[in-house]
Amino acid sequence: MKTIALCAILCSAALCCAAATLSVALDGSQQYTEIQTAIDASTHGDIVLVYPGRYHENLNFNGKNITLASLELTTGNVNYKYTTIIDGSRNGAVITSINYESNIVIRGFTITNGTGEYSVNYDLTVGGGILVGRMSGQRNVSIINCYVHGNTATLGGGLWISACNLFISGVTIKNNRASVGGGIMFPGVSGAQFNTTYDPENRCSIYNNIGSSGSDMYYFLVNAVHVVVDTFTVANPWNFYACAIAGNSSIVNPYTFDILNTVHTEVNHDLYVAPWGDNNNSGVSPIRADADNL
Repeated sequence: MKTIALCAILCSAALCCAAATLSVALDGSQQYTEIQTAIDASTHGDIVLVYPGRYHENLNFNGKNITLASLELTTGNVNYKYTTIIDGSRNGAVITSINYESNIVIRGFTITNGTGEYSVNYDLTVGGGILVGRMSGQRNVSIINCYVHGNTATLGGGLWISACNLFISGVTIKNNRASVGGGIMFPGVSGAQFNTTYDPENRCSIYNNIGSSGSDMYYFLVNAVHVVVDTFTVANPWNFYACAIAGNSSIVNPYTFDILNTVHTEVNHDLYVAPWGDNNNSGVSPIRADADNL
């Protein structure tokens, strides 16, 4: 029995030792200067650790089950997500995972200037900032302490995450744009249910995204979505902000919301707009406050 236990310990130690950290820095002080080069050199379970800087890259996990992280991972300093920037240069999705990965982690980055990838299935661009699809096995995706902004696509401007178990924590998704799902689009699969878990402690914020349907989020073929956020665009999201088509046709609205703060207050009133108006006014009256001075 002792021999078996010793073998088990040695095997576990060997597996731990097999995982590596591949470090990336623009100034040449680390092993790599390009994130994609480090990803390509990695193996399952590795960490690609990125030092601060603005990296003009369009990344692809290429089937690797790895953790892609900034120094936020090792230091606990959330501010690294603002100083470690992956800039897609408006040349496709910023980060892509579509090669049958089963477990990936994206942590501690600003993700911006993505324009998505063309999808043959949709005949449209999908996933401006982060694009995840065609996963296998456990299908686990964690996105932690990221700032996703300024991305565009036809579907899923900020995130397009398909048919997986998504854990999302401390992520701000704002000012992204798409025709459907300006902030997030999550397509499920008929006959299977996948979960999105919004961290109730390290809350996300999703607001001021633009889309004609589901400006902040759009879930498809998902029966239940409990959205726990610090900040959302409005307090009571209707389908302009959060649109969904459930997998079960008897479910009209799969959403429940836990929202602490909002950035806009909707009013049930006629609104007045004119070139000589002022966006600081309430808009509920046609008369300007300074009308007497005209």
